[in-house]
Formats: sequence, C-alpha cells, structure tokens
Amino acid sequence: ALARYAAAVRPLWPPPITMALYFISPALCRTAIAAAIGKSRVMRLLIIPANADRHRRSHADLCARGLILHIEDQDLPRRCGHLGGKLLVPARDHAAKIHAAVENRTNPDTVIIARTDAIAVNGVDDAIARAELYLEAGADMLFFEAFESVKQMEKVCGRFAKVPLLINLVEGGKTPFLPARDLQELGFRVVIYPVTGVLAAAYQMKKALKTLRDTGTTQGVWHEMLPFNEVFNGLLGWDQALSFIDHYSGKK
Repeated sequence: ALARYAAAVRPLWPPPITMALYFISPALCRTAIAAAIGKSRVMRLLIIPANADRHRRSHADLCARGLILHIEDQDLPRRCGHLGGKLLVPARDHAAKIHAAVENRTNPDTVIIARTDAIAVNGVDDAIARAELYLEAGADMLFFEAFESVKQMEKVCGRFAKVPLLINLVEGGKTPFLPARDLQELGFRVVIYPVTGVLAAAYQMKKALKTLRDTGTTQGVWHEMLPFNEVFNGLLGWDQALSFIDHYSGKK
C-alpha cells in the first residue's frame, strides 16, 4: 500500500490525477474506482484536458492502472446530472474522445463507460442516438444520466439489451428510485448511489453540531460517531502514512 505514496511523487501526466488517485486510502480502494473524465480542466476528483489528443495521454496513464473510466458528454458549465440547464458537446466530438481512450487502452481490465446527459436536454431519443455513436466508438458500458420515468428506462433497456448499462440513483433526484432487484430485472448491470454517503453524513453533522450548540458538548452523540482511531488509522490509513514519512525522514 505504501508504494502508492512513493509512486505519487513521480512526474506523470497529468500530475493532479495521479496524486488524487494514489492518495485515496487503501481501505477505501477495496472497491473499484470510477474516474470521471470530461471536458473541464477542473472536475470532481480529477483534472483532465479537453481535446482527444490530451484525453489519449491522460487515459494512457489511467488505463495502466486498470481503472473504470467514466466519460460524459456535458459541456461547460458542468453541473450535477440531476440539475437543469445542462449543455452538451457535439456527439461526434464526444465519440472521438471515447475512440481515443479505447485505442490507447493499455490494460485490458480498464472499463470505459460512456455517459450521456441528453435525456434532460434533447429527450430520450437523442440520448439513444448518441449512445449508438459511443458504442461504435468502442465504449464498454453505457450510462444514461437522469432518467425521468420508468418508461424511459424500459425503452433504453430494451434497445440496449445486450449492452452493460449503468444507472445513477440520487435520493430526491429525477430518476425513479427503484429497488436494486427491480433495476436488475429491467436490465441494468450496475447501479451507483453517488450522494447517499454525503446526504447521510450531512444529516449526522447537523445533528452533532446542534447537540454541541444546545448542550455545550458532543458527548451525547459519541455513540453515533466512529471512534477517532478507526477513522484516522482504519479508513484514512494515517498510521501507514506516518510510518512512511518517518522512514524517509530518518526518524525511528
């Protein structure tokens, strides 16, 4: 696990991506990492340049690590897929980025997911047409963002019955919040819950801070918190990080 930290200091293109991925704690890396790739230089966890050639170089570094690459067709200004006012890049330009990623895949375990946000912008028929182009470009999996009805979900699953499909569920978002078993029966292979942890954590933070404000202490909610050592050493791996620092700084 410490090799991740050592490798992170090497000058790689693009450095922010490499640093961000390497410094995710080993405990949190037990599940697959999906790296969101887009047009923006500043986006979520990663920094990726815009054109197909720069995507090729970025993807070459990421593909070497066998990641899941999620490439979406939103244009600037980007926003959550369940918000309004989204803009799209031309479908063929986006297909070119996918093609560049596919042709420069160096690890056969790398999965390239093509995401389209077209449902909210132009309707489900345009989203399907875009998805066809992205499949032709070599995408391994399709991600239709922000379904607005079960009927739309059925239409997409029927059209792409032989293609792995990913669906994104957001509590309070646009997509009907069906149980995982129902989604599987419709034809989805992967379901993600990207804000579940954030929403749950925000609720608990509000509760803890209200307790602090009202009582002057947080002791009344300690039983609802993870222990300090479990977070810093178990989840974040600080015991390993500090050991690494001590080793190379000459401390015993």
